[in-house]
Amino acid sequence: MKKLLPLLLFFPTLTLAGVFFDGFEEYYATLSGRLFTGETVELNVHSVVGNNYFSWNGTLEGRKRYIEVKVDEHDNLSFTIDNHSFKSEQVKKFPGEEIGYSDFGQGTVAYFASGWICLENTPHTASGTSVRRKSIYLMQLPKGRKPQAWKLPSLFGSCTGIRMQGGQIKFDKIEYRSQKDQDAPTGVSFHEYTIQGEDFVRTRRARRDATFVEPGNVYKFSLDEQ
Repeated sequence: MKKLLPLLLFFPTLTLAGVFFDGFEEYYATLSGRLFTGETVELNVHSVVGNNYFSWNGTLEGRKRYIEVKVDEHDNLSFTIDNHSFKSEQVKKFPGEEIGYSDFGQGTVAYFASGWICLENTPHTASGTSVRRKSIYLMQLPKGRKPQAWKLPSLFGSCTGIRMQGGQIKFDKIEYRSQKDQDAPTGVSFHEYTIQGEDFVRTRRARRDATFVEPGNVYKFSLDEQ
């Protein structure tokens, strides 16, 4: 498996069907046009009476960068990215997702790309099967304009799965698949979405299905034939 992935990146005509993936990030690494492929940093945790802060500052590619996420005593979120500040009310949520104070905590990481930042974390209240959901915040920092921010689908989410293709942001909403009369999911389906104005719009790309290959292990799967 490990030897096959580099070949897939250089020979896109090779099919991925039947290839085993040990995690969703490993699958995302095979996708073209990924937006975030460089260095990541982990935010530091600071606590004072009534407030929690998660921050990082440093230099990347010769440029000073600053990130701060603040949770106040009323569990409201606010963000400062470089010289841009905005509140959680300005974050557009993918349908079914919620924004809350538990979205950030120890282990929150930031990904950087030109004009973009993505924050990713497993909520600190997660346990059991809920650890499969991650908080994914995508932020655009256009020059001379107000920043924009979105909270993307959480199930098996990752900043590494976000693509820029044809000038459009694309990402997947992942849903479980189950067979009739079975409680446990047998796999997942990937549904590709893009962002158009204020809306999340599903693209015309056909959904891609994957099947779990080990009982009880939702992180090892293979793609089905299309």
